[in-house]
Parts: sequence; C-alpha cells; structure tokens
Amino acid sequence: MSLFANYRADRLIAEIKSSANPSGPVAQKALEKLVALGPSAIDSIVTALNSAEKRETLAYVEALSRLIDAKTLPHVLKTMGDANGRAMSGIAWALSSSRNYPASALLDALNDYEGAVILITHDRSLIELVADRLWLTADGRIKPFVGDMDDYARFVLDRTKAGSTHSQESANKQPAALEGFDAAAAARLAAKKAAKKRRRRGY
Repeated sequence: MSLFANYRADRLIAEIKSSANPSGPVAQKALEKLVALGPSAIDSIVTALNSAEKRETLAYVEALSRLIDAKTLPHVLKTMGDANGRAMSGIAWALSSSRNYPASALLDALNDYEGAVILITHDRSLIELVADRLWLTADGRIKPFVGDMDDYARFVLDRTKAGSTHSQESANKQPAALEGFDAAAAARLAAKKAAKKRRRRGY
C-alpha cells in the first residue's frame, strides 16, 4: 500500500468513527470514498475492525465485502493472521456476504494455506476437497481418524447397526476403531491427497 493511500484510508475511517451515525450521509460518503480507494484500503479496514463498535463494524464489513474479489481474496485471508476475534468475525462476515469471487478461489486459498485450519462442517464434498486430516468426536472423546469419507460413512453405519447403546465389549473396541481403520484406508487417503495436489498443479 502506498503511503498516500494509507493516509487517505485512515482519514476516511476516522471520519466514519467520528460521525454520530455510521449509516448517515456523512459516514456513507466517506465509506464510498474508502471503497473507491480499492484494494489499498483493505489493511486499514481490517485494522479498524479490531476496535470497531457494532454500527461501525456494519459499515466496514460492507466496504470490505465490496473489495473482496478473486485477486484480493488471498490478501484478505492473510490479514486474518494478525486480526483479533472481533476483526476475524468481521472478515468472515464480509467473505460470506461477498459475491465477487468464485467458491473455487476460497477452496484454492484454503488448500494453499500453510497453517492449520479447523473446519467444522457437514458438507462432505467440502471436506473431501479441503481436509487432509479427519478428527472424530465420539463418546466424549476426540481422536484422529485414519481413512477417507467412505471409511467414515462405513464407521457411522457400523455404529448405527450396533444400536444406540453399546455393550462394554463394544465400548472397549472403540479406541482401536478411532486410532486407525487399516493400512488400506490410509493408502486410499494418501492417494486422494496426491491426486488433489496434482489437480491443483494442473497435471
């Protein structure tokens, strides 16, 4: 970001903060100018989200959602590394509100991210596209699950067939089931990971 653009963005954010009503005409005019700065305003908006009041947050989320597109998405996700909980919520809100980027761009960004992402979802296709490790919560415990989603489906089916109440013998077998299915399941998972990497690299 250029020094001038940074200065402009900070001045416009100060105008929004000082206005009595972030949804009023003065604040909205400043908001439009902030969006007009383009991607150079993103860092300043995320910084403002760190300490924004509720009504200010609405204004910043609106601006950020308009600035997010396929080109700016990687940078927006990168800013989450230094954001506090309030800013993280605002960024997530902007990401879910924006329609300026394809879903595949978010999937690519998640796959390219070198850190850890905890994904809690019931969307099987999303898990298969993004996750490279599965953790299973069952019987009051969290254990690594070795296998793919097909293995997990079989695991759930077997538990369902066994009934909602398990004998002590069945309960004693759970740790082994959770720690690893078998070598074949691990091999299938490794093959799927390799195929996913090849698709991302275009061969």
